[in-house]
Amino acid sequence: MTDQLRVLEEEFADNPDNPDVVQALLGHLWEEGDWRSILELYEEYGASSPEVYDYDQLIEGLREHVGSLESGPEKGKVWLVIGDLCLGILDRYDDGMDAYQKSFTSYPQDVTPLHRARAVYEQREKWKLMLDLYELELRVAGDDQAKASLYLEMAQVCGENKGDFERALQALDELDKLEVDEPFGVQLRTFYERQTTVEDAILGALELAEEALNDGPEEMAVEAFVEASQLEYERYGGSPKEAFSLAGRALEIAPDNPDVKLIVEALREVVADDEDLTVNGESG
Repeated sequence: MTDQLRVLEEEFADNPDNPDVVQALLGHLWEEGDWRSILELYEEYGASSPEVYDYDQLIEGLREHVGSLESGPEKGKVWLVIGDLCLGILDRYDDGMDAYQKSFTSYPQDVTPLHRARAVYEQREKWKLMLDLYELELRVAGDDQAKASLYLEMAQVCGENKGDFERALQALDELDKLEVDEPFGVQLRTFYERQTTVEDAILGALELAEEALNDGPEEMAVEAFVEASQLEYERYGGSPKEAFSLAGRALEIAPDNPDVKLIVEALREVVADDEDLTVNGESG
């Protein structure tokens, strides 16, 4: 730490809301290229002092900085931050998506910007653009297991969201060419060949469970709740908490069933881990 920076930080500690002090500290950090420290200041004080911490100015500073960098992980990270700021703070959709694209082209080994962009397209129900990003990620996917996960998601986007069962089956055909064991892919093929969805299968299993609870046999209700739980857990965008709840329904009916006990305990751990991540601010 330089003497100048030490003095500026001391002044800032005494006057964190003074615009002149803030700008002096930010100016020095920009000269040093320390964009991470600048970002930390915005994250800590930006919401409470928006008149001092101008996010448009921050993005312009990051754009100027990224222009001085060679392609690589650092450049990719800065563009990723710009994209997050544009979409998460300023609602600048076009600028944000452009930044994600530049992040990936700057460092294709990191697919995080593809995931961020895909989540935006999913929220806006832009399924074709979402599928284009899957194709792009497949080009850089490192192993068969990673590719298998992508093909499973692609199949479900096609089948569940677009109702394009033909393309969903094509994705599963590509999955079958890989040296991986994906039982859920077999289930998806069964559904899509019948032109039904995972959602249909879950609703059908729950309907069957309720009928069995009313008219018997109870074993059928247990099997149906377990099936609904498994499908909810496996499907793209599924809720582990809902899967745990459905498995719990099965356990209520058959509290001594060892297989159901194992399923419930496994899901309990998953849900607990998810809640820990959310509490610690690490989800998503």
